[in-house]
Amino acid sequence: MKTIKIKDSVFKDLKKLAEKENKSEETIINESLEKTIEENEIIENRKKYPNGIPIELVANEFGETPEEFTKSLEEAKTEKGIKIDINELRKELSL
Repeated sequence: MKTIKIKDSVFKDLKKLAEKENKSEETIINESLEKTIEENEIIENRKKYPNGIPIELVANEFGETPEEFTKSLEEAKTEKGIKIDINELRKELSL
């Protein structure tokens, strides 16, 4: 594994943030990298699918055919549901 050199000023800020959030510096770095990767994936998907993600891909994420997924959505419309933040859903599904 290659050792990475961090600027002193960045490390000081990282150390302060880690103390404030009661986490290790390594955890803060890993969480930041994961978030950056997820955000980049979302941006790439938006470029790849400017008109929205095809239903086939979404259905596949749920292990269903497009027809099954569409039927599930129609059934869900008739039931009471819970409010959900679409951005959180995108993040959870890595879309």
